Amino acid sequence: MRKILIYMGALVSIIGVVFVAFIVHFAGMRQQYTSELKAHLNIYLHQQTVMLSRLAATLIEDIQQQNYKQMAELLSVYEEISYAQAQHGNAVPFSVQFVSLSAPPLIIGSFGQLDSEYLVSDQDYYSRVVDTPKALILSKFYSTADMPNYPMVNLGVGIVDENDKFYGQLDLKLSLISLHQYLQLNLNHYTEYFDFAFNEQQFTQPSITFHSVKCWLLCLEYMLWRVLFIITALGLVVLIYSLWSKNKHNMRELITTKQKMQQISNELSLIHTAQTVQATYAEMHDRNADEKQYIILQKLLLDVYAVNAEFAMQRAVQINLPENQNSNLRIYGNQLRLMQILSGILYELILQMGATGAINIKVDLTEQSHGIQLAKFIFSDNGYYDKLIAREHINSSADVRCKGWSNIYNLVDECNGCLEYSHTAYTGNTIVFSVSSVLANNNVVRLEAYMQD
Repeated sequence: MRKILIYMGALVSIIGVVFVAFIVHFAGMRQQYTSELKAHLNIYLHQQTVMLSRLAATLIEDIQQQNYKQMAELLSVYEEISYAQAQHGNAVPFSVQFVSLSAPPLIIGSFGQLDSEYLVSDQDYYSRVVDTPKALILSKFYSTADMPNYPMVNLGVGIVDENDKFYGQLDLKLSLISLHQYLQLNLNHYTEYFDFAFNEQQFTQPSITFHSVKCWLLCLEYMLWRVLFIITALGLVVLIYSLWSKNKHNMRELITTKQKMQQISNELSLIHTAQTVQATYAEMHDRNADEKQYIILQKLLLDVYAVNAEFAMQRAVQINLPENQNSNLRIYGNQLRLMQILSGILYELILQMGATGAINIKVDLTEQSHGIQLAKFIFSDNGYYDKLIAREHINSSADVRCKGWSNIYNLVDECNGCLEYSHTAYTGNTIVFSVSSVLANNNVVRLEAYMQD
């Protein structure tokens, strides 16, 4: 009788532990579902912001010329594209219109000029668009008289020119039911256990609900398999522990070997990438060393990193590149010379750094005057050196990097650039390489100021 009570007590304890584990697992499932839902919703809203902003920029000239027919045709094209994509589940259909917010307001939709009844009965929504015209503003939920069970929401973005003159707003109207179906279709995890409803007070924080029957069945299945597994596992503990003890030494050696193999694999991958980049710039050198072209800054920095990554790994130095926030940012210049200078600077800094050091690379691109850009490449580190180590070095044609500070300075002068060095005690060092470039044509976007961190 006593043994039976002990066994029953152990079984109840196991069931209790497994049930607590399921609660934690269920909470994790809900958190993952919620995170994925919020991510998809934020991505969708960001896409609409970009689309409306680009459309607003396209419409400014037509608005100024009061070319409402052309505006209606362009809005119609956008709507037709959204409906075509929606048929394949890749988008949410919407209608979009231009609202002047004048008195009386001028409303242009895909069918031409519209009546004021197409406006959302939400004055606060329009006021917020005027206050922050470049941000995406959401209206309150509403429904129309002919479709009372289909709630709608409007997304608005103001139309301003380069002088911040406000012309009105683009008003995108979509069905919350369609948006719900689109998001639910694109969710990959636990959609059979959870659902959501939009919250008017916090649109980006939907209310999560769960399907009770399916969740309880999941609980039973979860507990059954794990209780059986734990009972079986307890019977094998002694045998497993014995085998584990005998093979402990072998496992340690295996782990060590795997780590070494992984490190060698990483080094080989870095070497292969570096060789590919070296070959690309060698071909560029053989073709025309003084050729100028458009240079994508993010791609250039990745090449600079690639040829130095294996050396940095050997020296245990960490290299931090700027985040890829604008992969299309570019300048016009000699890509080969810039690559030689930047990769050489990074090599020399790694050479002077101690283990566990870190080098951060940033790019600052500003427009000095009409048609002239100033690009600054900023290298900052936490090294203890207080001067640049001068050493003689003969550069190899097989290595794109310009090594040796004297060689780097000579190449900087050849490019009409500037190289500045500063040291801050107990903090680190900063090297700034500056070079000006000319905008060759109007296809390059002119930036007043840009900082890529």
